[in-house]
Amino acid sequence: MNRLQAARAAMVALSALGMIWTSTPALAANYGTAGSTAYVLEGPNEPTTTPNVPGGGTIYQAKPADLDVTYLSQAGSNGSFQWTYEVKNVGQVTASNVTVMKNAVRNDFHGHIESDIAYETLGTIAAGAKKNVVVSCAPKFQQPPCSASSVSMAPANNDPNPGNDWDTSPINYP
Repeated sequence: MNRLQAARAAMVALSALGMIWTSTPALAANYGTAGSTAYVLEGPNEPTTTPNVPGGGTIYQAKPADLDVTYLSQAGSNGSFQWTYEVKNVGQVTASNVTVMKNAVRNDFHGHIESDIAYETLGTIAAGAKKNVVVSCAPKFQQPPCSASSVSMAPANNDPNPGNDWDTSPINYP
């Protein structure tokens, strides 16, 4: 008796699976039914519909442009300095209209601080590509000496990692 109940339960389960299979459009496209029988209409290995893909209909979404600013080096003498920075697109999409703000800081370390700010347009930076930016500072009459610099995205970039959109040089003490 238990075997008959198990066989009956198995037949009910298989029938339910068959109904689900034949009533699902993406799966049933190649199959037809007649009564309680399902049969192949076309080649079962040839898809007839495109499955519903989550995420707005795309399977792969590239990371947006992510601009990373890194301090590289310093050169100079007699109070003039040139600081070199690298702006690299670590994202997977090209960054367009890239502009940076260059800031040369003058500090006499006695309360007199000034900034020389300039903007530089770098244009387009492809994914994985990089461009160098040089910040220059020369002595000026009756102004504090050059002491440090920074480079930041201008305006702030709406990339996935805003924490890497700027960097600063070490401080030069007079």
